[in-house]
Amino acid sequence: MSIPIRADRLQRILATQTDRGAFPSVVFLPDGPADDENGFVTALVLDALAAAGESQAATAARERALDFLARCEAPDQPGSFRFYPLGEHPSWMPLPLVPDADDTALFSLALVNGGRWPRASLAERVLPVLNRFRMAWVSGAAKPWHTEGCHFTWLDPRYVPNDVDLCANVNVATMAWVADTPAALTSVTAVATMVKRGLDWAGPSAARARLLSPYYPSPAELAHALARAVRLGVTPLRPLWEIARTHPWAQDEDDAPLCSSDDGRIIWRAPVLREARALAAEEKALTPDCFL
Repeated sequence: MSIPIRADRLQRILATQTDRGAFPSVVFLPDGPADDENGFVTALVLDALAAAGESQAATAARERALDFLARCEAPDQPGSFRFYPLGEHPSWMPLPLVPDADDTALFSLALVNGGRWPRASLAERVLPVLNRFRMAWVSGAAKPWHTEGCHFTWLDPRYVPNDVDLCANVNVATMAWVADTPAALTSVTAVATMVKRGLDWAGPSAARARLLSPYYPSPAELAHALARAVRLGVTPLRPLWEIARTHPWAQDEDDAPLCSSDDGRIIWRAPVLREARALAAEEKALTPDCFL
């Protein structure tokens, strides 16, 4: 029975893909929910499908999803990516979001893993943009876990102050590890140091763990990001994943939000991502030991 059930789950996932190539989510606004199509959910679904070994069965869907992610690259800042393609942000959002480090890391890595970009593009095209928005020194106003060399969220000099999100930094470190250049690995070192400090500060407290990543209301997403890093071979982050996985906050909760605005007033949920992660978990593929 396992093969038909797995095939049925995969078909349900692929059937959700929209005409534009995105995998959908639901955004919960102050005046109610709305359907949403963004690159963030699309990239994470692609990652889960790849972890599940669905590269051939999902070929057509992957190519359309990669087309969608490619349109999210900022034309005025090549190598950086936005949550939505330029000019395709939803009507409820008065101004388009600027490029950010988290989407840039996830989307560029998806394009490399999907065969659209050569790996060298990460070091030559993406990291120069990300490196312009790193913490040069730790000020007195910094959080206890902030570390020199960590990455700010928004790739725009007009954002002052600019948030530091631990989960986003893990995704940047994963992309930098895949880039595999000496300069790229400085990001990995800085992020590993910051993750260690953050985990030490938060411990088993879910309330504290939520403060580490202002754009991720569920701290389980930090565990997912660390697990993805380990699955992709980022060896400096493995001992930190081993620590994170022991805490209760690392376990998914039913219908937990995926991401949010920094003030928490707008949140996104993605049932299709939960389904894709469940598909990967069936093969013990989503994490090294399938603890999620």
